[in-house]
Amino acid sequence: MAPHHTAHYGGALKAFVGIEKQFEEQFAKTKVLDAAAFETLQRQKSSRGNSVILHELYFDGLALKANDPAPAIRSAIEKRFGSIEKWADDFLASAKAAAGWAMLVVHPVNGRLYNLISDEHAHGPLWMSVPLVVIDTYEHAFYIDYQNRKADYAQKFLQFIDWSEANRRFQSVTKQPK
Repeated sequence: MAPHHTAHYGGALKAFVGIEKQFEEQFAKTKVLDAAAFETLQRQKSSRGNSVILHELYFDGLALKANDPAPAIRSAIEKRFGSIEKWADDFLASAKAAAGWAMLVVHPVNGRLYNLISDEHAHGPLWMSVPLVVIDTYEHAFYIDYQNRKADYAQKFLQFIDWSEANRRFQSVTKQPK
């Protein structure tokens, strides 16, 4: 966990802060970016910024031991997927298929839950969707402990979901009662 947090999250955060600084300098007109540099920084801003956010959602969504899903999110999962177990099966299949990230999201427009994958930081999985449960499926997240056994890592991840945090995220979008 520590190397993952330091190298990948920390590296993305450092890069994102540097990119933001370059834009701030341009906004203050102390530095003017040429068109090619501007385009590159815009793409990197999305990629590094999303990496930071996804890593924060991933790390903040972990608990020392998974608690039970709160009634609001449990009900939504059961309504959408049939049961927590069916959701977990679909989530695990998504995690195994993903080269980057798998996540349970809620969409604020239609209120539906989706298990989605995103293989690049710069490409969001569904506009406006809010991640509730996020697993990093890049090799750096599991290789030290699991080598090439991503399925074992994903299965173990389920034991460390912080359902209180997932429910808080869910309620922030759906305005469900606690």
